[in-house]
Amino acid sequence: MTQPPQDSPSPDAAPETPPASETPPAPETPASDAAASDAPDAPAPDSAGAAFELTFPAAEAAHLRAAQAGAGVILEYGSGGSTWVAARLPGKMIFSVESDRAWALRLQLALDRARLPSPVVVHHVDIGPTGAWGRPRSDAAWAQFHRYPLDIWDQPFFRHPDLVLIDGRFRAACLASVALRITRPVTVLFDDYTDRPAYHTVERFAQPVRTIGRMAEFALVPGMIGAADLTSVIGFYARASYAGKGSTDYGEPATA
Repeated sequence: MTQPPQDSPSPDAAPETPPASETPPAPETPASDAAASDAPDAPAPDSAGAAFELTFPAAEAAHLRAAQAGAGVILEYGSGGSTWVAARLPGKMIFSVESDRAWALRLQLALDRARLPSPVVVHHVDIGPTGAWGRPRSDAAWAQFHRYPLDIWDQPFFRHPDLVLIDGRFRAACLASVALRITRPVTVLFDDYTDRPAYHTVERFAQPVRTIGRMAEFALVPGMIGAADLTSVIGFYARASYAGKGSTDYGEPATA
């Protein structure tokens, strides 16, 4: 490709509430460098749960908790409250993809200090400088955008998920990546889906099996994306919403 993607019409460019799971990503190995000297101060173990609060509406939160309880390996796109909830459950392995390095370091350090029942790898993927909620500040690093949904699948420590939560960046591309990479059936929960028609382009290859408030659930199986879907699917990887741009101001939140 010779031209960077444009800011305008894209699924991710629709007005977006802060991802309920989101509190940004971590290093790219299980033994992350979250304790590095540039990591922000993390909450003490007794206060960290409040710092990373799950903010889904009640119905969506209940559905997510039930799905997490029934899964062994959980993959998240977007990290924060949902990560903390999953880590409190015994017998899980959680991988959480994040685009905001500072947030990833903070979350990983807090999780490590809290010694919760299940291990978490907060996997930071570099998509260039980011603003609020991990959105890229510009298209300067657009050639790296595809790594956000795909990079975790190529890591030697990664394990095939049972459950995937999509609540971060490049959401249509994340669903496509899961469909392309799975080798067995997987449940996907896609937040903010029902009220953002631009995301519904994924229905070219997958239909939701149910909706819970603003969330859609997909039941993916290998082979759902065919050769005829390739043109539209590749386009998903160039769609992004940018911090401080577009019809909605994605600047820094009013409160921490």
